[in-house]
Amino acid sequence: MKTIKCKHCGKTIVVKHGNTKRCEPCKKIARDETSSSRYARISLEADPYWLNEKILRTYYGKEMDPDFLESEGFDFEKYREKIIIDGETVFAMKQFAFSINKNKTVRIWKQ
Repeated sequence: MKTIKCKHCGKTIVVKHGNTKRCEPCKKIARDETSSSRYARISLEADPYWLNEKILRTYYGKEMDPDFLESEGFDFEKYREKIIIDGETVFAMKQFAFSINKNKTVRIWKQ
């Protein structure tokens, strides 16, 4: 039988037919990665605030560095409405909102 290296981990595997590219554990990992990226793409097309909401949900209750949020994929230009609360500008989405403090940190709100 022919042997090849797994595209994902580099382990040598025995090929039973011409379409094999990965070992069994790596097949599941690759399938899960494809599935999750497809879900993210479809969700983002259906709801442009989806990724921002997901990031804000993850870091809710913390004051965050704006550069870190941008590195996570947060887009400060995507928000539904701009609200003034006690003199503070709050950018609202669906369930979460954010404001930029004077010390240049981002405060995450839940509506």
